[in-house]
Amino acid sequence: MKRHWAGVLLAAMALLLTGCSDFVDRDQLKVGRGAEVMLEPGHPVGQTFVARHAGLNGVEIWLEPREGVQGEIHLHLRTDPQPEEDLATAVLSLAQVAAPGFYRLSFIPLHDSHSRYYYAFLEMTGEESVQVGAGPGNAYLDGALYRDHRPLNGQAAFRLVYSPQHVLLDLGRAAVGGLGLLLVTGLLYIVPGLALLVWTWPGERLSWAERLGLAAGLSLALYPLLFLWTDLVGLHLGPLYAWLPAVGGLAALAWHHRGWRPRKGWEALRQWVRSEALWPDLALMMVLGLVFGVRLLVVRTLDAPMWGDSYQHTMIAQLMVDHGGLFDSWEPYVPYRSLTTHFGFPAAVALFSWTTGMESIRAALLVGQLINGLAVLTLYPLAVRLADGNRWAGVGAVLAAGLLSPVPACYVNWGRYAQLAGQAVLPAALWLLWEAVQSDDAAWKTASLAGVTVTGMTLAYYRMPFYYVPFVLAWLIGWGLPHWGVNTRHWLSGFACLALIAGITLLLFLPWGFHIAGGRLATALGAGIATGSPLDHVLADYQVWRGVAVYVPWPLLIASLAALAWSLVRRRWVIASVGLWVLGLASLVAGRLIRLPGANMMQNFAVLIALYIPASLLVGWLIGQIAMLSGRWAGKAGQWMLGVAVVAIAMWAAAGQIGIVQPSHVMVTRPDMRAMVWIRENTPPEARFLVEAFRIYGGRSAVGGDAGWWIPLLARRENTMPPQYALLNEVPADAQYTQRIVNLVAYLETTSPVSPEGVQMLCNWGITHVYIGQGQGEVGVGAVQLFSPDVLAASPVFSQVYQQDRVYVFALNPQACGAGNR
Repeated sequence: MKRHWAGVLLAAMALLLTGCSDFVDRDQLKVGRGAEVMLEPGHPVGQTFVARHAGLNGVEIWLEPREGVQGEIHLHLRTDPQPEEDLATAVLSLAQVAAPGFYRLSFIPLHDSHSRYYYAFLEMTGEESVQVGAGPGNAYLDGALYRDHRPLNGQAAFRLVYSPQHVLLDLGRAAVGGLGLLLVTGLLYIVPGLALLVWTWPGERLSWAERLGLAAGLSLALYPLLFLWTDLVGLHLGPLYAWLPAVGGLAALAWHHRGWRPRKGWEALRQWVRSEALWPDLALMMVLGLVFGVRLLVVRTLDAPMWGDSYQHTMIAQLMVDHGGLFDSWEPYVPYRSLTTHFGFPAAVALFSWTTGMESIRAALLVGQLINGLAVLTLYPLAVRLADGNRWAGVGAVLAAGLLSPVPACYVNWGRYAQLAGQAVLPAALWLLWEAVQSDDAAWKTASLAGVTVTGMTLAYYRMPFYYVPFVLAWLIGWGLPHWGVNTRHWLSGFACLALIAGITLLLFLPWGFHIAGGRLATALGAGIATGSPLDHVLADYQVWRGVAVYVPWPLLIASLAALAWSLVRRRWVIASVGLWVLGLASLVAGRLIRLPGANMMQNFAVLIALYIPASLLVGWLIGQIAMLSGRWAGKAGQWMLGVAVVAIAMWAAAGQIGIVQPSHVMVTRPDMRAMVWIRENTPPEARFLVEAFRIYGGRSAVGGDAGWWIPLLARRENTMPPQYALLNEVPADAQYTQRIVNLVAYLETTSPVSPEGVQMLCNWGITHVYIGQGQGEVGVGAVQLFSPDVLAASPVFSQVYQQDRVYVFALNPQACGAGNR
């Protein structure tokens, strides 16, 4: 996706520098030898595509002319390959085609072209021919190469041309829409927690940014508890889950600030402008604006969340919307009848869907990115506390996690939103723990909020306590020992507070603990305690640490190590304890060898993709130290220069993160979305689809290999591949269903579906249709296509009922399944 959005900056520069030059995007540039297609009179060549911006005003095609060719090439732009009405036309004289290269055919700008699907085809006049450059079928996601208006398994080499003015106007409209999304984000994921905070700490000890960071973590933790405890008493509140906390929070804030007057606000603003907080706060606002802006920008043209984890989170969210709260049955989407997996992120998606009226699929995509930004914001208060109130440390942590590190931004590629939601709460939970232990007044209030955050964090992602506990142990060494020494009273008081937090957490989690007891997840946890893991399995898991620099780049690693070294020099033991925290996290998987409870559920990969948290805290503290030195040497000028430097670095890093989306992880494309509409309109409700899949975890489970996996949600039809959470953790309606799913995939790895044995298997399953998506069953690490469209099309057992781009739907002929084959 980098090629699309890197062009946004180029478009802006082009407009500023020239005022009129067209912007050429980089869509499909691969030209493979032997992949070219011949453009001849009477045999048009075309390409379907999705315009990424507004103002589409031309198409550039790679042409390889023959010497002395005469005539013209006519371009026709249509909404898809079927209609005969042109939206635009253009003509290119072959006299202008002198050498192989991209040649432009221009037309009047289409002001509303952003995210629209088009079909452009070329017609040749004269008696000669021209080669059109082309690449492999997987070189472009949202279309295909056509000849004679029939799709081929390839992609034309093409670039789309846009009017920069229209691009920028469209981006301006998107920015306004983004502000609306941020307002909803604030209403849902900040206001409820902020209301609790202002009533807990009514004074001005916390800065506005610290309050926002804590409020975000607290709000995200509150909702899973609200869903859980209302379900416990039989209440399913539906949209009221969103509106009651939001409206109640606004009312509480208004009541708390009932004495506020504009004059007070103006005076507070004047004091802020004159204070030392001005430059770090301005820098923070700029950095946060870039963080959220980039996260929303990179998913603007995606049709659904990416990769496998997104599917299960979106289905759980949809079921929450359907049931108005928690549920026990996954039907009508898949035949499972329990919910034991974590549900914090799907709850956040359901809230967003209820508030905006947005479909859960779009809501999951956007909420994933919004929580991605909040996960960065929640680091701010903890970073400031580690740095004894230095705001620049908070700015540095937000900069490092939000823009300099590829993680958590790259979570968008994996759909690993459960871990992301838990990590968004974690810094707030750690801050509240620290505050509760250190506070002398009303510590029970803070301990209660700390217990709420730990419980909500755990309901969002079951592994979160394994990130939390090592921090507590490291913190007790790095902060507790220097502050309490050998004072027994302080230690007893601190442990009493920790026990109170643990007790509140246990009490709040207890209903869900009873609910999941005896389930497959609890059974797997118990098995790990009983048997442990062999040494070779543990060592194999640690091999992933060789790629640590992929997740924490070398500059951040070096800066983190420098911060640790400087903390030792300065005897800042609490900063050094962050290094101990990392060592504790790294040792979790080794806990399998001693049967540490829960260690068998941990992965080193899950640790690596959370290392941005300690790394950002260390880098933030180091930037805070630099700010202190610059303030001593250059006074306010030093602060101003540091602010300018931070913003400049943030802008540079934001440009680099525009390419964070990896096309190879896109599972649902525009051609798939169009096929889903066709399925809903042209197949019976009882249709059952065989879809592409591949086995994982040593053959013990299986996942989908293209958009066919999403058919239950997108087309409301049954398929042969349930979400991974259901497959691994939940109780199927038929006790053998889960194993039958895995067996079906294993069988198709060696047996063609057109063979007599394969047909028998499909008949036994009640399969009526086969779906092959734009990804052709090859989306995912280890994915291999189980069945090709060519094989199915050549068989009399199947009838091709749909093909557009690289998407196929085949119907299994009813005669293939006689009475004895069912």
